Amino acid sequence: MTDFGNGSDGELVFTTTTKLYGNMTVNVDYNVTGNTLYLFVDRVYNFTNMNIGSGTIVTLDSSVTSGSMLLIRCTGTATIAGSIRLDPPYTSITPGLQQRTLYNGVWGPGVANGGSGGAGGDGEHGGGGFGNPQGKGFGGGAGGGGVDIDEVGAAANGGSGGNGDSGNPVDGDGGWASASVGFWQSRNGSNGSNTGGGGGAGVLGVYSGDAGEVTAYGGDGGRYTRATPVGEDGDSFEPSGTRSIDLAAAGGGGGGGNAGIQGIHFYLYAVVIVFTGVIVTSGSNGQTGGNGGDGLIELEERDADAGGGGGGGGAGGGNAGNIIFTYAKITDTGTTTRVFGLGGGGGARGLGDGSTGDNGINGSPGSNGSSGSYTKTEVNPPVVAWVGSGTTLLPLISTTNAEIVNDDTTFRVGYSAGAV
Repeated sequence: MTDFGNGSDGELVFTTTTKLYGNMTVNVDYNVTGNTLYLFVDRVYNFTNMNIGSGTIVTLDSSVTSGSMLLIRCTGTATIAGSIRLDPPYTSITPGLQQRTLYNGVWGPGVANGGSGGAGGDGEHGGGGFGNPQGKGFGGGAGGGGVDIDEVGAAANGGSGGNGDSGNPVDGDGGWASASVGFWQSRNGSNGSNTGGGGGAGVLGVYSGDAGEVTAYGGDGGRYTRATPVGEDGDSFEPSGTRSIDLAAAGGGGGGGNAGIQGIHFYLYAVVIVFTGVIVTSGSNGQTGGNGGDGLIELEERDADAGGGGGGGGAGGGNAGNIIFTYAKITDTGTTTRVFGLGGGGGARGLGDGSTGDNGINGSPGSNGSSGSYTKTEVNPPVVAWVGSGTTLLPLISTTNAEIVNDDTTFRVGYSAGAV
């Protein structure tokens, strides 16, 4: 990846007043809206010259959701006076490590690891669900709380959180328990998946009083596709009237945070580079894990305990892309930004209720991403052989400095060390 290409895409001119796209085909090689030019990743653009004017933006097409690099080669001069934006939200790259690709031996930047979800609190004999580790930069889901009522010897367990992963998170449903006078019921919370928090458990006994069902609602686990990935608090429903009950509803586990988004690498090879504009390849921040829900008890006879939900794991921050220039001559007064995304904080534990209703465990934070590098490499200019008859000369470009010998007096053949 050290040559300046063959110029097969022609000359690209993209300024606020002039727009020429060489030999490229719209909807195949590029798209454009106003003064924004949309290109594609993981392919080679071969220009003769390129001029990105002040007041314009070059970014990625909205159809690009994963990738490694934007790669441009120029046999002549590449001018960047506008902005190259390879960072979210300009790009449509989606979150997570799985969105990086391998192109020409170079992996996309990717994202940092997320944090683990915390376990749900026990409700004496009712166990809280397990928190789970991160995956692909997404935070792990937290466990829901467990519940217990001594009077009827009933307990139920909270659901475990889901492993951090790509895809759609599914939150665990809270265990809901309903009973009328003279009965009791307990329900476990269900497990979350793909970063979703586990559901809290529910249990109750109804000993005397008016007719009508009472319900204990363990809190649902959280998931990042909601407004926030918090686990729900335990809750209850009682119809009008009077009765004697013991009730415990545990908090749901917080959902793991949504992973950060990577920047994209930018590779530019040109005989002459004139860089006076802006290039940004930064990653985005990971989301904070959801807080665990609080447990709830309503105690009238003997004893009830409800655990709090664990806090969801924070997501990893997006890594920034690298910027690589290779040239024979350069003017560099532009600005590069290659900032990593911050890891999301771990979600806070939910509080237990009752004498032995334990609090959940806090989620752990996600890791920060890594900064991108800026590398400039100067190489020998290509040999330009001017071949022609009379006053008509045509350039033949070689990437080596081999001597060109004049063996035919009909043609004028010479060489120079590049037109720089």
